[in-house]
Amino acid sequence: RVYMKYGGAPSSCENANYGEVEDYKIEIVEDNSPPYIWNFNYGAGYVQAGEQAIINVHVYDNYGVSSVYAEIESPDENVLDVIQLFDDGIHND
Repeated sequence: RVYMKYGGAPSSCENANYGEVEDYKIEIVEDNSPPYIWNFNYGAGYVQAGEQAIINVHVYDNYGVSSVYAEIESPDENVLDVIQLFDDGIHND
């Protein structure tokens, strides 16, 4: 609630002859925007049993996030692995 008084600043619990009161709703929400992860060479494909696939990704972060979790999923969306990437340069990731 915003209260403005003619001719001066309002004080608490005051009755004023001239002024205006407005009600506003302010909603403070947490920013849940994740960092954006992209891979320029990404394409659909499969890995044969016993083989490995190297996935190179770049994480663009302007939110100050220091680490990102990435899920590796099978075609049926079962999670195969979860990896954590850091941006501090000391985790060899």
